[in-house]
Amino acid sequence: MHLGLSNKVLASIFHLQDKRSVSRVIHSVRKAMMSDFVQHYLGFHHINRQTVIDHHTTAIAKELLLNTPYQLTLVIDSTYLYVQKSTNNEFQRRSYSLHKHRNLVKVSGESDLFSSKYNKFSSFLL
Repeated sequence: MHLGLSNKVLASIFHLQDKRSVSRVIHSVRKAMMSDFVQHYLGFHHINRQTVIDHHTTAIAKELLLNTPYQLTLVIDSTYLYVQKSTNNEFQRRSYSLHKHRNLVKVSGESDLFSSKYNKFSSFLL
């Protein structure tokens, strides 16, 4: 999917009958990911506040930024992803930035600050 290959090419690569088969496979994988993976490992509902405070906040963050042991530090960062001009007129109008004069999508990521127990850089809660 990252390469932007057409369904016809993907059907040929994976020895599927036609591009509709590829579409069905992608749809079923997406459904499986949403039901089995996303709700258990991503988002704010897969972990509770006390677990983040106890296991994901380092001593440095507690010492520098927090006044009480019950506080939580969270970082929210955003970036722009530039996208090609779409043939879908509605998406084209919604993704065009008058400020940047380009089509873009704004992506945000949330992370607990200085978390390094499970991930060297941070533990994202997308």
